[in-house]
Amino acid sequence: MSIENLAERISESAQKKNGNYGIDPITISIIISIVTNLIKLWWACKDKQSIKGELQNPSFLFKVLLKREIRKRARREDRTALYGAFLDVVPALTEQEINEIINNIGEQE
Repeated sequence: MSIENLAERISESAQKKNGNYGIDPITISIIISIVTNLIKLWWACKDKQSIKGELQNPSFLFKVLLKREIRKRARREDRTALYGAFLDVVPALTEQEINEIINNIGEQE
């Protein structure tokens, strides 16, 4: 799974939570930015295995960092839906999907 596919799944879930939430290329790029920054930030503090664990079972600190990234990039009316969608979609990812996303982000650096 690519990070773009993950962003689309998060957008679709956010739209189900908030009917006014719109899916467009800018929204997808915002979600990609949030995911990328969150993983890079966590990776700088911890290791690759820790990222997998946090994505599958987010800790309090990881959730706080997620909220911070969403607050910085998303519109006020979209924040709650986006946060809920992220917590619905990401823990359901398989380990192979998480590895592909992490490797994709690692190649970007």
